[in-house]
Amino acid sequence: MKHSDDSLSPTSQKSSGRIFAIGDIHGCATELEALLSKIAPQADDLVVFLGDYIDRGPSSRQVIDMVLQLAKRCRVVSLKGNHEAMFLDFLEHPETSGAGLFILNGGAATLANYMTPDGGIELPEEHIKFLHDLKLFFETDEYFFVHAGVPDIPLTEINVEEHAQLLMWSRFPFLQSEFQWEKLIVHGHTPVSEVETHPNRLNLDTGCVYGSKLSAVNLKTREVIQVGKGATSASPIFPREASSSRISMRFKGELPVYAKRGDEASRNYRTLNYNQFGILMKELSLKHDYALMAGDNIEGTIGDDPEKAVKFAGTVVRCEARSGAVVYGVRIDRVSGDIGDPTWIERPTE
Repeated sequence: MKHSDDSLSPTSQKSSGRIFAIGDIHGCATELEALLSKIAPQADDLVVFLGDYIDRGPSSRQVIDMVLQLAKRCRVVSLKGNHEAMFLDFLEHPETSGAGLFILNGGAATLANYMTPDGGIELPEEHIKFLHDLKLFFETDEYFFVHAGVPDIPLTEINVEEHAQLLMWSRFPFLQSEFQWEKLIVHGHTPVSEVETHPNRLNLDTGCVYGSKLSAVNLKTREVIQVGKGATSASPIFPREASSSRISMRFKGELPVYAKRGDEASRNYRTLNYNQFGILMKELSLKHDYALMAGDNIEGTIGDDPEKAVKFAGTVVRCEARSGAVVYGVRIDRVSGDIGDPTWIERPTE
């Protein structure tokens, strides 16, 4: 493997015990605890987490704590998912569009776990180190573990700097590829109803946070181990109660929005601020006319990177002229998280 940064170096090892891989968790700590109880890892076992420990679900902080505790009992390899990458963007560069996409991709649920009494955000040093130490991939003699996918090239030619985004974000053409890599690719990232086994890859993301299952596989026997979604929160994607004053916490920043009403052509907007419940956006047209009206139902995407954009549907709740621009307040009614997710996530009724 080609790499130039030791912090991104892959890890490879042989295991004398069992090898387990666990799919996307997304803050579902109760389900992870139940799954680990079924697996019952022993000291000589190896557990590989495929990334996306956080966001959307109610207990991201607890999930990280559980992974750290498990590493004291057996061998653990923790990979970086696209949601951890977005969290780091938010923590290190809160003014960027990447930080905004973290919030809109379910990151507000994670921040709720790290909220201090005065409304600040504070992470334990152990958790910050965990995020920075995550690997982009891991391999054994037979398997290549990665969060999202790999390019159609021999695994020995993967360059962690050149291919980092593909390793964390790819869906297509990877999901349709018939390329025969030297090892079986074990991945998550794209939710499926059941564990998918193909000649060249194995997908373990079975969408627990969307009400389905959390899945693992014993790679020495190919046994699939699963637990069903046992929600402990009435609103796992938006965990705050409507009565909470923190529900109105908003983030400033300009993210591109492409939205339309019905069958009309999409128009370009830009956010002024946003949170997981809604956006305030301005019209980019110089005509200063009202393209939308209060009560209009709209849909579109937030962000201009097709792999990272957030697909949403919402309702215009107000329109106003402000400093020579037309500004719209939009309530987010539905969001798909990553644009490739096959399942809409319904905003809970308040």
